[in-house]
This record gives sequence, C-alpha cells and structure tokens, in this order.
Amino acid sequence: MTQYDPIADELRAHILNGTYPPGTAIPSENRLCHTYQCENGTVRRALRVLQSEGLILKTQGRPTIVAPVPNRTTLTLPSGCSVTARMPMRPELDTLGCTAATPLLVVTSTGSPPVPYPADRILLLSPGTRCGGDGDITMPVPAAGVVIGNR
Repeated sequence: MTQYDPIADELRAHILNGTYPPGTAIPSENRLCHTYQCENGTVRRALRVLQSEGLILKTQGRPTIVAPVPNRTTLTLPSGCSVTARMPMRPELDTLGCTAATPLLVVTSTGSPPVPYPADRILLLSPGTRCGGDGDITMPVPAAGVVIGNR
C-alpha cells in the first residue's frame, strides 16, 4: 500500500456515501495536506487515482469537484441469458455514448440479438464469473435470474 492509497480510499468513501455529492467541490489540496498531514505530492497522487476512476473532475485554477453520476441501467436477466465483456467497436461509441476505453457488457439471450451496455453504467454483476476461451468474460445467469444495476 502506498502513502496516498489511504487518502484516496477515504475520499472515495466520502464521494460514494454522499458526503461529497456530485457537483460539489472537495477540500483544496492544501486543506487535504493539512488534514492528512502529508506532502502536496501525496495528495496529488491520491487525486489522480480518483480522477482516473472518473470520480472527480480537475481543472487547473478551479476547485476539484465530484463528477456527476452517470445514468445507470438496471437489467433483470432471465434464465438462459449470459453477459459477455468486450471493448466497443467504433460505430458503437456515438450510439452508446461511451469512450473507446469503456468496456461493454453484452447481454445475450436465446432468440434475441445481443444488447451492449457500457460497463461504467452497471454496478453489480453475478457471482461465478469465468473466462471464455477467446479472452471475453462470460457470466452464466442462474435459473432465478440476476439483477445488474443500481446499488
């Protein structure tokens, strides 16, 4: 564990539990240095982690704010459905409103075309994940079904 991990973990917890709601500023770097009794570089590394996770938005000369929460989709998968993870193809980027770095979760069911969902809008996956032979991750859905979506 690095020196900045506990800082990132605590700030992440504050963001996820609503202490710092979307659109609000988090404490300044100087304030965080004082709170955590650490150097500025340590706080900056912690903030970079949160920025890479999409939790905060940093703009030079402005306060760091909590990123807006993306719309999330709840899926109830019936028996016989599976979910496969893959990266998006170029035509899907605009259609789905995601970036090339956002994996897709593709829901496949018997008799229907596969439906892709950006993974950054899905929160909960079924246990029992296994890796397919082609490197895709496939999750067989139990007979009772599974819900993918909001907390």
